[in-house]
Amino acid sequence: MILLDEAVERFQRAGKPYDVQVARWKRRAKFRQHIAAIEKEIAPLRLPDELRAFWSRWDPASIGWPIFDGFIPLEDLVERRAMDYPPCPAVLLPIADWQHARIWIELATQDHPGGRIFHTYHDETEASLWAFGISGLLDVISAALERDLIDDRTGGLHGPHFAAVVKRSLDAAIGPDLPRRFEAMDRTAFSDHWLRAEGLDHDHFVLRGATHTVQSFRLEREASPQVTATLVGTYETSVGGGPLRGCVGTFTDETGSLQVFVPQLTGLSGAIGAGGAVEMDILAVAPNGTDLNSLSAKDDLQRAANIGLYDYENDMIVRLFEQMKYLDTSIVVTGLRPIR
Repeated sequence: MILLDEAVERFQRAGKPYDVQVARWKRRAKFRQHIAAIEKEIAPLRLPDELRAFWSRWDPASIGWPIFDGFIPLEDLVERRAMDYPPCPAVLLPIADWQHARIWIELATQDHPGGRIFHTYHDETEASLWAFGISGLLDVISAALERDLIDDRTGGLHGPHFAAVVKRSLDAAIGPDLPRRFEAMDRTAFSDHWLRAEGLDHDHFVLRGATHTVQSFRLEREASPQVTATLVGTYETSVGGGPLRGCVGTFTDETGSLQVFVPQLTGLSGAIGAGGAVEMDILAVAPNGTDLNSLSAKDDLQRAANIGLYDYENDMIVRLFEQMKYLDTSIVVTGLRPIR
């Protein structure tokens, strides 16, 4: 990994005046456990070779301020990835935070080596290409430090100036005309290998037509504890994110409304058309059935609080618990297709 070695050496020189260095692992068995847990979580996707080589020698969490808000410790990556909502592509793994943004690396798939570095703002749906590989990311960081591109107001990297460094680096690597922004939320716009990483293809989003209305679904459910249906209408989220591993919202058509639970893996984001228009596959289980234990948003929140992820005294959590009292998550969304 010559490029990686050279990039680390350059970073160590550039970061020294700022007292920023990347440290070698002190306990090698520990990092092996962390990497094994991450690889188990992302399978059948794989860590890019260069990323694995970097993690095998260097502790990313040792890279701190003023380099972004810090790189995510390996022991936190699995949880952080699981709690991201709306879900970014399965093929992207978060590696660092920066103000109201996140930095990702593309995982390797069966037909793509991965390794590209992307940046997303929390309030945007697109990902911006930043670099190729960890070595490329370290190089653009080093270039910024060598130019002393530190914002005097915050003490961190200067956003616009750093963006200019990234642009120059990409201009040199791929030229000015190739695309640098990619849809990160709308799965209908994903590249083929990003879709395949989630077990999808473009046929997944072909509209199939409604089998029920809300009214006919309700009538059938009265006669049977388990019903499957395809509905056409609009959807609006009520509660989602954090420990919910999905969200709860309201589906409406011309005959009525239903409260539904959308598991994170359904890929809600990007599967909703303008004004919330959507074709939705649903599965209704018995409200008191055992299946509900694994799907209940309220139970997920309760478990998260019990293990200390959230503080009962936090006003937001108190309000969320109150809201959960009225949620029925026994109608589960298994597919979403946008109507545009």
